[in-house]
Amino acid sequence: MSETNTLPEIQDLITQEVKKYDEVLPKIDELKLELMPLRINGLDDEDGYKKVSSAIRFVVSKRTAIEEKRKELKRPHYEIGMAIDAKAKEYIGLLAPIEDHLKRQKLAVDQTIAIIEEQKAIQKQKLLQQRNDKLIAAGMSLVGNTYVWKNPFTFAEETIVAINLETMNDEDFDAEVSNITKLEQEVVARKQQEEEQRKAEQEKLRQEQENLRQEQENLRKQQDEIINMKRQMRLEMLQSIGCRLSDITGFIFYKNKSLISLPELTMIEDWNTKLAEIKEQVAQIDADIKQQEAKDAEKREKEIQEAADLKAKQLEEEKKKREDEERERIGNLSDSAKLKEYVKNLLSVEVPKFNTAKFKKISQSLLEHINTYAVS
Repeated sequence: MSETNTLPEIQDLITQEVKKYDEVLPKIDELKLELMPLRINGLDDEDGYKKVSSAIRFVVSKRTAIEEKRKELKRPHYEIGMAIDAKAKEYIGLLAPIEDHLKRQKLAVDQTIAIIEEQKAIQKQKLLQQRNDKLIAAGMSLVGNTYVWKNPFTFAEETIVAINLETMNDEDFDAEVSNITKLEQEVVARKQQEEEQRKAEQEKLRQEQENLRQEQENLRKQQDEIINMKRQMRLEMLQSIGCRLSDITGFIFYKNKSLISLPELTMIEDWNTKLAEIKEQVAQIDADIKQQEAKDAEKREKEIQEAADLKAKQLEEEKKKREDEERERIGNLSDSAKLKEYVKNLLSVEVPKFNTAKFKKISQSLLEHINTYAVS
C-alpha cells in the first residue's frame, strides 16, 4: 500500500472514531443557551441555588461520560502502539552490535585523523606566533589584520597582511623581516642621535638657567643686605629716641605704644618725613604721659587727703566716743569716787616749772592740798 493511499484511510479511521463521541456528547449550543443565564441572587435565593447545583451535576456527568468514552476509544489503539514499539525495540537491539562495530572501526580512524589535524593546527599556530613575534620584535605593529611599520620621520609605511603569514615561504618571510629590521635600526639610530642632541641642548639650557639663577640669587642677597642695613640703620635711629623692638610681635614700641612694624621700616620711601612723624608721636606720647602722671598725682594726693580726713574724722569720733563713755562711767560713780577720779586726773597732769618762788610755793601748797583728798 502506498503512502498516498494510507493517509486518507487513517483520516477516515480518525473521523469514524471521533464520531463515536456523539453517543455521549450533548448539544453544546443548546446547553449554553439553557444554563449560562442561571444566576444565584444572594443567600436567600434558594430556587436559584438549587437550579445551579442541579446544572453542575448535569454538566459534570456529561464531562465524565466524555472522559470515559475517550479511554474506551483510545484503549485498542494504545495496545497496538505498545506492540509496535516493542517489536521495533527488538529489531533495533539486533542491529545495535553491527552498528557499534562499524562505529568503532570508523572512530579509530577519525580519532587518528583528528590528532593529525590538531598537530597540524598546532604547528601552524606555532609558526604564525613565531612570525608574529619576529615582526613585532622587528618594529611592526598589528593594526586590525595588517602588520604595519611606519617611519616616524618620513611617514613611509611597510605593511604585511596577517593572512599572508600562512602562505609565505621562509625565504620570503625572512627577507621581509630583514628589511623591516634594517629600516627600524636606521630609525633607532636617528632617534638616538636626535636624543643626544636634545639632551645636549637641554644641558646647555639648564646651565644657562643655573647661571641666571645664580645671578638672581646673588642680586637677591645684595638686595637683602641693603634692606637689612637700611632696616638696622632706621631701627637704631628709633632706638636712639627711646624706642624698643619686640622680639615676639616684631613691632617697634615707645613706652608700650606701638608705632611701626619692623618690615615696614624698609618699605617707607620718604624716611625723613616718617622719622619726623614718629618723633612727633614720641613727643606726644611723653606729653600724654606727663599729663596723665599729673592727673594721677593729683588723684593720689586727693585720695591721701580724703584718707587723712577720714582717719581724723574716725579718730575724733573714737575720742568723742571714749569721752562720752568716760563721762557716763564717772556719772555713774558716787560723789566720793568722782572726787578721787578727779584728783587722780589732776595729779596725772605734769606740774610746770615755775621761775619765781611765789608761784613755786603756791603750786606746792596746792599739790599738798590735792594729795590730802587723794588719800582720804
